[in-house]
Amino acid sequence: MNKKKIFIADKASGFEGSSFLTSVCASSIALYNKSNRFKFPFWGGMLDKSSSLFSEWIQQTEYKKEAEDILDYINKRKGLEYFKKFKERMIDIAQKFDDYSQKLRKELGDLDDRELVDKYEKFIIRYQKDFAPGIITFLYESILSEKLMQSLLARDKKSASLLEGLLSNGYKSFMIKSEEALLKIKLEKNKDKKEKLINSYLNKFFYIEANYNTAPVIDREYVLDRVKEVKRHQDIKARKIRIDLLSWEKQVVELLKITEVIRDKRKYINLVGSYLMDRFLDEIVIRRKIDSKVARRSFWYEYKDLMSNANEMMVKLKKRNSVSFVFDGKDVLCLEYSALKIRTNNSNKAEELLGTPASSGCYIGTVRKIMSREDFGKMKEGDILLTTMTRPEFVPLIKKAGAVITEEGGLTCHAAIVSREMSIPCIVGISNITEILKDGDRIKVDADNGTIKIIK
Repeated sequence: MNKKKIFIADKASGFEGSSFLTSVCASSIALYNKSNRFKFPFWGGMLDKSSSLFSEWIQQTEYKKEAEDILDYINKRKGLEYFKKFKERMIDIAQKFDDYSQKLRKELGDLDDRELVDKYEKFIIRYQKDFAPGIITFLYESILSEKLMQSLLARDKKSASLLEGLLSNGYKSFMIKSEEALLKIKLEKNKDKKEKLINSYLNKFFYIEANYNTAPVIDREYVLDRVKEVKRHQDIKARKIRIDLLSWEKQVVELLKITEVIRDKRKYINLVGSYLMDRFLDEIVIRRKIDSKVARRSFWYEYKDLMSNANEMMVKLKKRNSVSFVFDGKDVLCLEYSALKIRTNNSNKAEELLGTPASSGCYIGTVRKIMSREDFGKMKEGDILLTTMTRPEFVPLIKKAGAVITEEGGLTCHAAIVSREMSIPCIVGISNITEILKDGDRIKVDADNGTIKIIK
């Protein structure tokens, strides 16, 4: 029997996931590496069926080296041009993927089994190809955000609030557009016009509840529920800064403004791709009368086998417990065991913790750790939202929160953008924070300085 290969790495973050929807990540990263200047040295993901929590793993030292190479590159003449072209490329890719997905999602139910498999195989190639370029931001965003804020805070303790204006680029993410569409529905008094707006929302934002675990189909009742809680928010205005930025700091600020667009387009493609994968899987579940939860343990490339040999595959999948996906810098490995082991256990037990301040303000409150949809009910008005990373379905929780803390992310991550737009204190990129803090902990979140103090 061959010895199981174990990879030593650093845990980056985690989120709800299924094998079927997360298995595209490693292959997409490998695809990215084939055609882009800056390379991923390593990436890993691990999932245990008992918890449905997917953990992401990197090799932090190697990522920091790559981020420094990117910083060195953009500081050279016309260094930002590479990323500006990347942004324009992602805008074009996302628009074409939207046109493609709108047509595809409406025809799946009319295809016979052979046509369905053929459509899936063409779709999955297209999805991974379009998803791959935007992955670049994962290489540097968190690292350079932290480097920038540490440099600024060393000179001015008000840097977090000053940066909010500097990072504003007038760009509206799909999340903000969704909120604006919901507000428009809420304010419309004419019944017929309101119905048209609801139908328009369902058509345009069909993917909005998708994640790496499931991608539910939204309906009219969902829209009406979201409309009840939507609020009008003020746009962040650029402020006159009173601190002189170093040359490299200016470059990082400009890079992060570009990054916001690249990341948003990547996330949009990811959500739509997950939604379509889920609909493809639904077709097999219905046609072969198999258990959806078990079917989700399959890998993306097993779709054809699941269609043609459903019973045999279900026996195999029921035995599939832990899985790991690894890109080692060269090859992609899909392994049916826990293949990732933490390099060092840096569980910080200090009373004051440090992260990257992403939206300014101070707040004292009670921690609510939200790791999956099952935890959503715990969140009460004024609680401090603690999670690994936020996604679009977290928006109603962020609206309730007195402050937001995440384990993953930089200044242009979802939590940072939404918190700034809602003027909620937010600190991101705090390694291991979901293991350090517990439900009910009383803490002070100082998002002006990026510190968290445990009070009780």
